[in-house]
Amino acid sequence: MKIILASILALFATTTLPAAQEFGEKSITDTFNISDEVRLRLLCSAAKDEGLSDEVESVAQTITSALPGMAQTFLLKALDEAVIVSPGEGFCAVIASKGGAFLPASALTAGSIYSSAVKGGKISATETDSKACNLIDKTGICWEEVKAGNDELDGVVGCFEAKLDGNILSVAVAREDIADTVGLTGKLGQSAETCAERGLGLRAQ
Repeated sequence: MKIILASILALFATTTLPAAQEFGEKSITDTFNISDEVRLRLLCSAAKDEGLSDEVESVAQTITSALPGMAQTFLLKALDEAVIVSPGEGFCAVIASKGGAFLPASALTAGSIYSSAVKGGKISATETDSKACNLIDKTGICWEEVKAGNDELDGVVGCFEAKLDGNILSVAVAREDIADTVGLTGKLGQSAETCAERGLGLRAQ
């Protein structure tokens, strides 16, 4: 069964995906082919039952398979807790693979992911976990959950940044309706700016 799953995921990793796939009402995923050595897939959701959480966990199981047993177990347990979405919560995750192979993108360093909660027509909270993303060259995946109150979020905006060949690279995603609501139409996708420079970093409390 594990061999079959790995084969399916490897095929998935080498297939060209259409950009910005929205599904359900509060989930989105987008894929960026940065170079022959780096492919990024950013996934964000503020929904409990739209399937994105299961997909993230399945992919994580495969891309972290080369890690020592305890390290993989610890990482997957933390991920499982992060992607259980309750009202007021959302998450974003990034999968960094090495070109057409389902292996961690070792060319990336100093990663950070920012998950921003959107509620009431504005970004109401942003969280980041640079520590987890700093290991993305070894794990191939990192994530961050965000919480804003106890009412369901309208959606989530995700931004991931890292260094590639010494230069800053960032990618950002959001559903079209969310991007329109918070003034990000035409400002998503790939950039040479940091997430903070794009207005998607941490905000003053």
